[in-house]
Amino acid sequence: MLRRSLKEIPSNNYLKDLIEDLERLIDKLIDCYKPLRIILAGSLAEGKFVRGLSDIDLLIITSNIEASIDRFIVHNVEDVDVEVTIVTEDELREALELNRDFYVRALNKGIVLYSRDN
Repeated sequence: MLRRSLKEIPSNNYLKDLIEDLERLIDKLIDCYKPLRIILAGSLAEGKFVRGLSDIDLLIITSNIEASIDRFIVHNVEDVDVEVTIVTEDELREALELNRDFYVRALNKGIVLYSRDN
């Protein structure tokens, strides 16, 4: 599912050299955080990605998380920053109730790269 989802990204022509490294990063994130879902958000999901200017946004949704875990992490894949935001389901629900733009757009326009259900 992950490879197929990554290959269907609108700006895929600009990312072909990143796919394998991005897959490895996502696999590590799955192992580390045991997420319910990982959603590709932001400019890449919306087809507005510009290599050299844009970053890659990932939203990780978990059922619970330790308080000591960093919630915002930046990884590098080649020359592109990958910004990872980690939230629990309850925190996501609250962010949506507060109409926080990043979370609303991630759920409405994002691409699910991983789902524990599948």
